[in-house]
Amino acid sequence: MLEKKREVAIVHSASAILFPIEEKVRGYQIHSSVREIGVTTKLKQGEPYRETYAKKAVMFSEEDSSYHKFIDLFLEGKGFPTGYYQVNGYTDFFAKLGEEGEYVKIEANVDFKVLE
Repeated sequence: MLEKKREVAIVHSASAILFPIEEKVRGYQIHSSVREIGVTTKLKQGEPYRETYAKKAVMFSEEDSSYHKFIDLFLEGKGFPTGYYQVNGYTDFFAKLGEEGEYVKIEANVDFKVLE
């Protein structure tokens, strides 16, 4: 278990918090890519770590045209298209503790509906 410290450095992917999303009615996954790995962030005791969610999506050529239309609609507006969404927010990182460290994974799910 992590010992109590005032500050700890964590090593993670491009974002310390990831938000995979599925639109449950259509069965669409909103994929995003990881641009970097090995990013280091310092967390300080008593200071919350926050990230602002930014919509992004990766489309694969084998996806059908209705999926491509949905992703275009998803990306163009400020909100989400009508639907029922499930978000599996998680973080997984390596906490450096001197020469050693510990792998940590925390996740939480939230679902919400967007009505017309």
